[in-house]
Amino acid sequence: MVYPKFGAAGAIEEEVHTYSTEELEFRDGFKTDVFDLRHTDTVRRTNPSFCAASYGIGASDDVSRNSLERPLDTASLVEEEETTEPHRKATNPGQSPVLGDKLTYTDGLIFHRLRQTLTINGRGELPVGLGTADRGNTYGSTITLKPAVAGTAGPIIQGSGWYVRRVEVTDSNTDWQKFVLELVKYIPNIAEDAQENMLSPMLFTVAELDAISQWYKLSRTITLNGTDKANVEETAEIYDEVASP
Repeated sequence: MVYPKFGAAGAIEEEVHTYSTEELEFRDGFKTDVFDLRHTDTVRRTNPSFCAASYGIGASDDVSRNSLERPLDTASLVEEEETTEPHRKATNPGQSPVLGDKLTYTDGLIFHRLRQTLTINGRGELPVGLGTADRGNTYGSTITLKPAVAGTAGPIIQGSGWYVRRVEVTDSNTDWQKFVLELVKYIPNIAEDAQENMLSPMLFTVAELDAISQWYKLSRTITLNGTDKANVEETAEIYDEVASP
């Protein structure tokens, strides 16, 4: 009897590795042939243990940990690299492919900016400067959010220059007033670094990603939870640079 593996290897708590292809169809009359156009790997790692020493979100009167001064249920920061479509070349230019051939590979990728989206779920009145009338404006202060118990690896969500994209308020006769804030910020790249990743990985190493391909883009989500430890999830979308199948 063969038993499956149990437990993630190394320090990562969960890893999902998806190997996918994109198809290209060639139709001739009633016949359709399907070719292998390109390969993309997606690796997602989740590691609550990275933040095992953290708990909750700073109290509303602890300005050093919660600059919004409101009780918060969750706060999540999503960071995503924005890139051009990967540039692809033919694996066998000038030749007619046969079924089973991989048609293209990646030979270039441009990183033009990093998008950060901060979503906050809280209770009580809307924070000053983040009211309904502030939609479409830039928040004028620095936002600092830290776990109530940070430990040594507690994540920090902070920064200034947030654009107020969405404000949602919920009133109820039987529950606290609640609000949802969605803020966004864009960090532009510079021409000299146009082919370099803008996000430094936390759950991956550059060496292990480079061993698969030099062309990949990263995204990361850090979540603070009012009644639980924080969580970090990181995803690498990897583009095949090998011309052979």
